[in-house]
Amino acid sequence: YLNLTTAGNLGLGVTGASERLEVSGKAIFTDAVSVGQSSAPSGNNKLEVYNTSGNYNAVLKNSGQATLEVQGGENSSARIRLIPDEGDDVNNADHFQLIHETSNNFELQRYVVGSGWEWKWKLDSSNNVHQTGNLTVGGTATVTSWLYPNNGLSIPDSKKILLGNQSDLQLYHDGNNWIDANGAGDLY
Repeated sequence: YLNLTTAGNLGLGVTGASERLEVSGKAIFTDAVSVGQSSAPSGNNKLEVYNTSGNYNAVLKNSGQATLEVQGGENSSARIRLIPDEGDDVNNADHFQLIHETSNNFELQRYVVGSGWEWKWKLDSSNNVHQTGNLTVGGTATVTSWLYPNNGLSIPDSKKILLGNQSDLQLYHDGNNWIDANGAGDLY
């Protein structure tokens, strides 16, 4: 074990370190890395990684499962924020965060200038999914229970409503007339 105590800055691979710990080159840690204090931190301790030369990729690598764990304090939520560009205009640009609330809701939130944080997608503690805004499905959406549209269904001309195991009832509008196609049996 190596224990270094200094009242000044410590540099590894650098001379004249300008930070408490400044490392030049690759640093490999084979055990846990703790940032903060030995007891519960009293401030906003955080780990920040900077790279001014281009893209930076944070990689979690393990021979088994790699886990990024974010824990909130007692009775606090846990959040991961996604901020585009260099992040200097955090309160002036739209950005997103994933949040796990103490109420056991999982949300994708968007920061909207002038409005603050708004949830856009939520999985609540009863496993119900909530969505604000429009939802576009590029493939097939399969509904295994009831569908309750609050504001009706909007279906473009010539797009069909298919009913029955063999789609034996097809309802659609061709722009001029509504059509019942492939009807098997009587329509009452």
